Amino acid sequence: MDVKVKAEKSGDGSIAWTIDGKRPKDSVIDVGKKSPPTELDFKLTDKAKAGLRFDCARPFDVDENANGDCPPDGIHTREIAVLECSRHKLKILDRNINECTLHYQLNFVDGAGKQHVVDPEIRNGGGGGNES
Repeated sequence: MDVKVKAEKSGDGSIAWTIDGKRPKDSVIDVGKKSPPTELDFKLTDKAKAGLRFDCARPFDVDENANGDCPPDGIHTREIAVLECSRHKLKILDRNINECTLHYQLNFVDGAGKQHVVDPEIRNGGGGGNES
């Protein structure tokens, strides 16, 4: 499943993010009940011209929680594995083992080395994957 991540300059000079055309807080990826493990391909378009790229040292933080809390650093679930990371593309595997909400954060670095984060969510229906 392709997920389009776009960065644009906002009126105040900061970076405005969209994920598949929605603000990050309104963006939810649904992996349906009994869906097989699903690859998610996040593709970055840097319309802000800030030299943005995925921070491949730590491109993706994720945690299972129903409270909507931001995830701690790293991957804190067996549901997700990072498969590949490059400057403008991140590929993860959502195993869809259990029904849960995954709060995640995409981590980027700009041309000056400053970190930028974006944090939407994934809803897993469960029952479609295995734990391997």
